[in-house]
Amino acid sequence: MWTCKVPSLRSGQALGPAAGPSVVEGVDFGTLTADGRLATIVGFIDKMPG
Repeated sequence: MWTCKVPSLRSGQALGPAAGPSVVEGVDFGTLTADGRLATIVGFIDKMPG
């Protein structure tokens, strides 16, 4: 089990045509400062062409 001791966020993205499957997909993880500002962000590409 993974636990985070600081406020954090996760966001997923998908890019592709409106009428078709996504071409690129990814996820970003970030941490926030005590006052709610973005402190760090790390992005991963899960699916890409080629």
